[in-house]
Amino acid sequence: MDDILEERICEVVARTFGVDEQDVDGDTTAQTLGSWTSLAHLRLLTNLQDAFGVRFTMAEMTNMTSVRAIEQTLAAKGVSA
Repeated sequence: MDDILEERICEVVARTFGVDEQDVDGDTTAQTLGSWTSLAHLRLLTNLQDAFGVRFTMAEMTNMTSVRAIEQTLAAKGVSA
């Protein structure tokens, strides 16, 4: 995948969840990051839409529970770094 895109996603994830950017990488998931709650997930989706200028479907929102899944979804929408 695109390292720069992953880096940008990690920045948004870290900012949204109030964690250090160094604690977020491509393997970060809702299960590995304690602050990734269902309510915080909604904030993350809004922040991602704003940061990348896209809109997500309900199916995409449901499946975006990891940095890797977010990256794949954005790439499928034609987003690149």
